[in-house]
Amino acid sequence: MREQTFILKLFDFISRTVEDPRGFVEYVAHHLQAFNFFVEFFDSSLRICEDSTCRRYAIITYNPTLEVVFNSRKIARVLRDVAIRYLATRGEKKLVLLYMSIDGKKLVKLTNILKSGAEKFCIVTSRAWNILTAFLAILVAFLSSYLSQNLLLTMLCVIVTSLVMSGLSLVGAYRSSRGIDMTTSRVQIFKICISCSWNTPDSRIKSLLRVLKNFNAITLDSINNITSLSRMFLGNYFKDIKIIPVKLSEIVMEYIRKLGVKILIIHSDSCNAFTLPVFKSIVVTTRLIAILDNDELSAVIGHELGHVINRDFLLCLLAFLLNASLVYVIVRICLTCLSLVYVLLAVFLYIVFTTMIFFALFRYLEVRADKFAERIISSDILALALLKVAWRCLILELERPIMLTLGRIISTHPPVVDRLLRMI
Repeated sequence: MREQTFILKLFDFISRTVEDPRGFVEYVAHHLQAFNFFVEFFDSSLRICEDSTCRRYAIITYNPTLEVVFNSRKIARVLRDVAIRYLATRGEKKLVLLYMSIDGKKLVKLTNILKSGAEKFCIVTSRAWNILTAFLAILVAFLSSYLSQNLLLTMLCVIVTSLVMSGLSLVGAYRSSRGIDMTTSRVQIFKICISCSWNTPDSRIKSLLRVLKNFNAITLDSINNITSLSRMFLGNYFKDIKIIPVKLSEIVMEYIRKLGVKILIIHSDSCNAFTLPVFKSIVVTTRLIAILDNDELSAVIGHELGHVINRDFLLCLLAFLLNASLVYVIVRICLTCLSLVYVLLAVFLYIVFTTMIFFALFRYLEVRADKFAERIISSDILALALLKVAWRCLILELERPIMLTLGRIISTHPPVVDRLLRMI
């Protein structure tokens, strides 16, 4: 029932956001050729049947808006996956080049500037770092318990250790995230977007990309050369080329100025955005800027601003300290109690707390930040941004329910399915 609800809401979302309904239907019809379905075009409608009897079917009408009716679960699942891919790619392939304006005349490739002016980016808040932090907390708890029987002193040692590790994590994140502040007046980022058909061979795109890597600094004349090269390499698959300035919405800029937050761009091949509250910085990667349009990027930054406004960092820090205190309690039980039953019970309660409360708190904070972004931008725009960033993860969650279940228990972020169901 939940799967059917998601499919219906997904197609309702498509009907609101897709600008070319016929193009979407043609995209669906082409991708259904890989399956043994019977596909027929009628006047402003598409019928898909499981077999020649057409007892199990799906009908998509697209005049004037998209509507879908189905009684086949098999076809509905295929339509769902194809629709997700279409929303994530808008039914086309894109090659995006990022440049920064220098003196308003020359454009310099942004990745070259970032590589030469910053350290290599790494996500220091990884699971490995959290495991190391927990290990050190346990080690300090053991040592302090042997050296002193004072309960407050030993617990204080554990908490101080956790605070020091948290501080090192933040400093490491800041050092590896020193990029360009895109909110300053002297910085202007541009995207050169080369669009081509969704069926463009990857070999043609890779060949074009190898040539365009040499365009490290360009002028208006160079842009004409890029257009000519794109037409030559892509041929009939070429659609258009656009130069788009990267700008945030005015309401997001108002919050940025009010809070005194910097938006730092760093070079990374991963789609990511995160907040460094102590340094009043929001970090976004070049790949995230490349795949999102200005409204969608504003929605993502609005989500991060929600974390800043709601002071989620303080709640996370308190939860982290409480977690460290529980580690200490478990160690004390292990040292003072000889009963294996009590030791296993303490470990079990700690695991339950971590999964049911600690992770649940993080998921709640993510949902609250989503709601803030929806309030200042739009739920549809935020949903589109989420689809573009996490559409592969979404399909995996839908195909493997175990991934969805684990995401609701041992993940700091809600599953993509749950976030989308609430947004759309």
